[in-house]
Amino acid sequence: MTPRRLSLCAVALAVALLAGLVRTAFADEDTKVPEKVKKLLTREGVALLETATHVEVFRIKPRPGPGAGGGQVAGYPITAKGKEKGKEFAAELRKVLYEEKSWTGQAKRCFDPGVVFRIHGEKGSLDVIVCFACTNFRLNVNDNKGAPVVKTGGAFGPDIAPLLKLAKKAFPDDAEIQGLKETGR
Repeated sequence: MTPRRLSLCAVALAVALLAGLVRTAFADEDTKVPEKVKKLLTREGVALLETATHVEVFRIKPRPGPGAGGGQVAGYPITAKGKEKGKEFAAELRKVLYEEKSWTGQAKRCFDPGVVFRIHGEKGSLDVIVCFACTNFRLNVNDNKGAPVVKTGGAFGPDIAPLLKLAKKAFPDDAEIQGLKETGR
C-alpha cells in the first residue's frame, strides 16, 4: 500500500470512528432515564418507549365501562380518536415521560381522565391515561395481545404544560382540550 493510500485509509478510519462516537454520545443523551423514572415506568415500559413506532390518541369518558359503538381503550369508552402520530410525536412524549419532574406531583382524588396516549413499541404498547383536572395519570404496559402486564401511575409535577401541548396537538379541533390552561388547574 502506498503512503498516500495509507494516509487516506487512516483519515477515513478516523472520520468513521469520530462519527460513531458522536452518534453514541447523542444516543446516550437521548436515552438517559433517571433511576426514579425507570422504577416507575418499569423495564418493560422503558423498552416500549425506546422502540416506539407510533402513537394513537383517544378522548375517553372518565369512567371505565363498555364503549357504546366507539369501542374502548384501557377499559375506558372512546368518545373520539385523534389522527395517528408517528415516531416524532412518540419521541416528544417519551421526552416528557423521561423527565423526573413529570413524576413529582401530588396525587389528588378526582381522576376523571379524558385522554389516553397509546404508544406502540416492538413488544406491545404503553397506555398513558391522563386526567388534566388533577394531573394524575395511570400507565398500563401491555403485551403484544393488548393485555396489561404492568400497571402503575402517579401525578405529573407542577408543570403539566408539556403533556397538555401534546394533547392539544393531537386534538386541534377539540374545544375542551384547546380550552385547558397549561397550569394543570
